[in-house]
Amino acid sequence: MASFNATRTLGNETRLLIDEGARKFMVTRAKDLQSANPDVLDFSQAVGCDLEIQEDKTELKQEDSNGNSVSYNPPRYEYSYSFGVKIRVSSPYFDEMSFDLSDGYITTGESPMNPSMQQNSGWNVHSSDSGYEANKYFECVKIGNEIKEAIERMKNSAPAQENKAPLPQAEAAKEEKVCPSCGAKTFPDQNGRCEYCGSAL
Repeated sequence: MASFNATRTLGNETRLLIDEGARKFMVTRAKDLQSANPDVLDFSQAVGCDLEIQEDKTELKQEDSNGNSVSYNPPRYEYSYSFGVKIRVSSPYFDEMSFDLSDGYITTGESPMNPSMQQNSGWNVHSSDSGYEANKYFECVKIGNEIKEAIERMKNSAPAQENKAPLPQAEAAKEEKVCPSCGAKTFPDQNGRCEYCGSAL
């Protein structure tokens, strides 16, 4: 953990930490990484990122002349939204890292924000509503899109050698050969050399 040097941090309470030099990343709420010891993954383990927005609406009521709570005509609603991030990974222990980006619901007022997702893209918003916590809403949209972009960049930047198993050497190691130097029958080591005299085969 001491070797992890976060060069980029994205998120609010739960954050995506990226060490671009070591090509590593983690997701954690912890402030003290040494004590928490969160899982550290390699860029090559990034599979993708899914963003989710859940909309909730609450009907607003008014009081009539008798003191009763009644609906407006037409009905009026107050809208709230929560933002979730799911980072898909390739790991022998788990296949996703999910967290709440908004830390609960964000109330934006009476105009729906009409969020939508485009395939292979981030969140889009089709409203200029500036009521209540709209600024916090737009900040979550921005951070969510940045996290998705960062995961996509990790996934697409894995060196070619990380994506290819060393098949030739693995197959060569299984094939018995006669060493031209010492004449022994040998199985080449991982460097393709005689296990007895060390000569190249």
